Amino acid sequence: MIAPGSAAAVTGPGSMWSMSSSLSVDTSGSLTVGDGGCVAAGGLLASFSTLHGDGTITASGGVLDADLRFDSTHGLAKPFTFGSGEA
Repeated sequence: MIAPGSAAAVTGPGSMWSMSSSLSVDTSGSLTVGDGGCVAAGGLLASFSTLHGDGTITASGGVLDADLRFDSTHGLAKPFTFGSGEA
């Protein structure tokens, strides 16, 4: 968990934060993933307002403050834009 009021950053080519459990970003915390950085977690609990950068976050499950659509035309993987990134 990224504690309330705290920040974490994973930036730079080859930078990786990997965990098998869920990553929770408190609403007063922030996570920046950028410049080729990657985060892999068992799950993600976050609001888009707490996510920054243009990197990649991969999670097996998640609770997000966002609209996601999974069906036969959209598949089971969903890229989404957060921070300054593009999906």
